[in-house]
Amino acid sequence: MTTKFRILELLEANRGSQLSGENLAKLLNISRNSVWKAIKQLQEQGHLITAVTNCGYTLQDSSDKLSSFGISKYIKSGCDLEITVLETVDSTNIESKRMLNLGASKNFCVVSEVQTNGQGRRGKSFHSPSNGIYFSLTINGELPISDTQFITCNAAVAVCRAIEELSADTPHIKWVNDILVNGKKVCGILTEGILDFETNTMKSVVIGIGINCKVDALTLPTELTNIVGAINLNDTRNKMIASVINNIFQQMNFTTENIMSEYISRSMIIGKNITYMANNKTVSAVVTAINSMGNLVATGETGDIITISSGLIEIEGLYNGI
Repeated sequence: MTTKFRILELLEANRGSQLSGENLAKLLNISRNSVWKAIKQLQEQGHLITAVTNCGYTLQDSSDKLSSFGISKYIKSGCDLEITVLETVDSTNIESKRMLNLGASKNFCVVSEVQTNGQGRRGKSFHSPSNGIYFSLTINGELPISDTQFITCNAAVAVCRAIEELSADTPHIKWVNDILVNGKKVCGILTEGILDFETNTMKSVVIGIGINCKVDALTLPTELTNIVGAINLNDTRNKMIASVINNIFQQMNFTTENIMSEYISRSMIIGKNITYMANNKTVSAVVTAINSMGNLVATGETGDIITISSGLIEIEGLYNGI
């Protein structure tokens, strides 16, 4: 670990409190000048660190720069997780799959300040404005292929819980993987399973989560201005990421029935008129339920009962599905 990261770890552990350059130098067995250089580098990277002559350095409570230490300090015990924070990446999901290909075997999380090629469902792009939250949680270990839908539902519930914990917003779930606040999309979730064909199981699952914070509507592509919103986060993005991760792991101990019950209670789609594509035709229906498998149950125009397990839907009166 470099001097810069060792100092950041100490500052994060004592956020809001002053640490003298002398004490930092003694703790790390380095010179005062090395401390000063490391502090300057951290400040240049965006960490809000104040320096008072003859007093010391303070990482401000308002500092919202992402860091592995800033996240890990809020991760609950029992979550054995390696966290990597990047300045920029094409996609945290793509980077996670690269790491798996290189032999990563533990659970890990990849976080990035910027995504240049964020991934959405069915090959669509995920717009990633600055000051957002972009991370992928990779869980290793054999899981039944049928669990993929439940993992996405689990993640959606976890994001809703974290939003409620750290903001005054009321989130709702748009089937299957979008989170809405005040009728606008604030979060997208992309779950990808890495298959083991010999055992017909998933050997790893990558849960990609993108959450919008402080979105400037003027910077959005025209086609997204009526679709994309943002959460009003009352705390740091580091704490938000940790809260989502904590909830995902906590809920992995729940039964499928528990997860689906909460997922359904948070859904905004039941009772809504929808359209979707089936056999290259646009079909209209009214959603009546979400079943225990996470599929939509709807009534078609002719009264027939329809079960929708995947695909893109549009909700009447809401933005077009993306």
